[in-house]
Amino acid sequence: GFTSFSSFCGVFLEHRSLVLERKCATISMELIKRFDKFAPVIVAMLNHCLFAYTQPIQACLEQIKHSYESGMRGGDADWALSILPRVSQVGLFCGKSLDELETEMRINIRELKTYKHYMLQVNLLVFQTVLNLRGPATAIATDASSEDDPTMLDGEGMDQSTLLAEFSDRPMHNVIRLFYYCRMYLAYLFRRYDVAADLAESHRSLIKDLFFLSKMDTIYDTYETFYRGLIAFAILRQGANIEEEARKKWREIATASMDQMKTGAEQGSEWNFRNKYELLAAEDAALRGDIENASEAYEAAIAKAEEHNFINEQALAYERYGLYLYQIGNDLEGKEKLERALSLYDSWGAARKAQDVMALLQEKDEASAVRVQA
Repeated sequence: GFTSFSSFCGVFLEHRSLVLERKCATISMELIKRFDKFAPVIVAMLNHCLFAYTQPIQACLEQIKHSYESGMRGGDADWALSILPRVSQVGLFCGKSLDELETEMRINIRELKTYKHYMLQVNLLVFQTVLNLRGPATAIATDASSEDDPTMLDGEGMDQSTLLAEFSDRPMHNVIRLFYYCRMYLAYLFRRYDVAADLAESHRSLIKDLFFLSKMDTIYDTYETFYRGLIAFAILRQGANIEEEARKKWREIATASMDQMKTGAEQGSEWNFRNKYELLAAEDAALRGDIENASEAYEAAIAKAEEHNFINEQALAYERYGLYLYQIGNDLEGKEKLERALSLYDSWGAARKAQDVMALLQEKDEASAVRVQA
């Protein structure tokens, strides 16, 4: 019964019926009290579904971790270990220290390997993503160039060619879905926009086949939608280099992303959604050439990300604002914003991304010097 009620939360969430969803969640939580054995997985499910839409994601992370610990104490190792990858994923999403996250994940991976658990590969995908953010990977793929490509999930944790060969014919769509998301996320973060666009298309095609499951999982759906929107704006800002049909498609994706983040902030959790909406709104205003509203929205995205403890998204907002200021000719303030982004990425533990911003600053300084000499 409680499984059914918790599953209905996802159905009502897709239709934004929060009243019915909360009622189902309440009934499910009450039923859990009578069946303690199943409590860990149901609590984890609810935190990925309803609670992630209405409560701070950092609080959801603590509840999901507690679910894992409760399951292990109760002797249900199989269910408990199936929760571990969610702990890693949500930790990455909410800006948990990458140093702490990597340490935790190494312990979790050893435990999953000990039990030969089927969710090991999911954890390895997130682990390799974290390693790519932190520093150059130790390539194990045959293509040595992957060492220099932060979007390739090749290294200590995994080899992406092996993963694709292993799971292409297996009904583990969640693994392939996460694979495309992780690469899409890295490609955008390292400004490989064409690569990000191709991955976003592959990812979007996959989740069309998983529509119900994708919408049930609020955390996944939120971040997938958010980064697809950012990628869409990056492509749209290429201007004359994009054909009209493609422009229309990416405009629809960008608008849908903005609408979902705005609805989340207004009807769900201001904490989780507001800074994401403001960053998308800033990119939209920048695209339209609205300097005043773009600046206000970038500032709001930065302030809300800081207020709600999303250091990763605060760094990203500073980076996007800095790039925009350079675009409109305000090099001095643009440099200040990029330097702040570099500092935040470094504090988060994303050393490789910090180096990327440092290289970007050097590139901008050289371009400014050339303009001065001209």
